[in-house]
Amino acid sequence: MPRSNSRNNENLLDSYEFYTGKDSEGSGGYVTYVDEEVGRELGVVGERGGSLYLGSKMMNESRASVRLEGLQRYSNGLFLLRLLHAPTGCGSWPAWWLTDESSWPVSGEIDIFESVNSQTRAKTALHTTEGCEMKDAPRGEFTGEWDTAIGIPDKKTGLPRETSKLATNCYVYDPDQWLNQGCVVQSDTEGTVGPGFNEKGGGMYALEWDPGYGRIRTWAWKEGEIPEEVIDAYNGGDVDTDEWGLPYGLFPIGEDSDCPSGHFRNMRIVFNLAFCGTVAGNRFGLDCPAEKEKYGTCEKFVSNDSNVEEAYWLIEGMRVWQRQFVEHQ
Repeated sequence: MPRSNSRNNENLLDSYEFYTGKDSEGSGGYVTYVDEEVGRELGVVGERGGSLYLGSKMMNESRASVRLEGLQRYSNGLFLLRLLHAPTGCGSWPAWWLTDESSWPVSGEIDIFESVNSQTRAKTALHTTEGCEMKDAPRGEFTGEWDTAIGIPDKKTGLPRETSKLATNCYVYDPDQWLNQGCVVQSDTEGTVGPGFNEKGGGMYALEWDPGYGRIRTWAWKEGEIPEEVIDAYNGGDVDTDEWGLPYGLFPIGEDSDCPSGHFRNMRIVFNLAFCGTVAGNRFGLDCPAEKEKYGTCEKFVSNDSNVEEAYWLIEGMRVWQRQFVEHQ
């Protein structure tokens, strides 16, 4: 199953449309997403040194921000993203992800890059309907660690249960995990998101979604640590992901796994920058105790533009490859 020719978006915005309006009810971010015209007027959309800048600015009663939704749909693919700067800082909640929002979670969701507040290690999460677990993920073939589900409230008492469970069930309503936690694996390498990542000048992220080979794999590299084979692929050279080193995330999918590949289909790429909400907001006091003490709430903290100066994307480019599935007579 050879891969099709790579596609490099010289102007990323040509392949996306701007979502406008409030954040989704489930995320509840303290943002209002604006279109390109308003974004450029406010200075939250633009170009810096040939790279795409996506940021935010306080406007009225929420932060004006950007959510890009891809025009193309995918049911497999290799996605390689080069960032010069990733959003970070207390209150921030950026993501680069794949979803079919019209039938969520039936067609699945893959969060390739997602950072909350000032986290320092990359994470990948899958979200599905019932019947997708990662019990059979081979330990020696990825370097990351599974997230945990700790302190889930008992349905009768509402008190936290004295149990600790690895978050390996991708089902969004699994009763033994947090609501919509999904199956989540975290990189073993510090500085793959957050201030350390940006201090290095950014880096690269990769997702291999390959139902033909029965796997979803993810990598994250800081500048200075990117394998030559990955840089060559990004620059238009040969692609062999088995030469890229072990991924930090590995999710078996397909007939021989506990997660049929049909859980993931017809998804498009999304870039967004949210603030506070159901994740960054709920974790604000835990992740940012000094800011919590001074400002009281996440929303008050991010209402000051100077507090979120590091919360912006600077995207150099992205390449996408897809498998060519050949029918044999």
